[in-house]
Amino acid sequence: MKLAAVQENAEDIYAEAVLMNEERARQEAEQMISDEEDLDEETVSEGKDHFTETGISGEDSI
Repeated sequence: MKLAAVQENAEDIYAEAVLMNEERARQEAEQMISDEEDLDEETVSEGKDHFTETGISGEDSI
């Protein structure tokens, strides 16, 4: 009987750990998306990009 209780407790702990890891991964993904959006907003608000700062348009001049 004790073995069954220990196994059940272990399964509960494992299930909770899985949920915690999934929540952590979701929060990290949201943070990455937020950081990317912030970076995009900074670039747009500064009015700068690689092309305007370097003068390189990516096309060969004729």
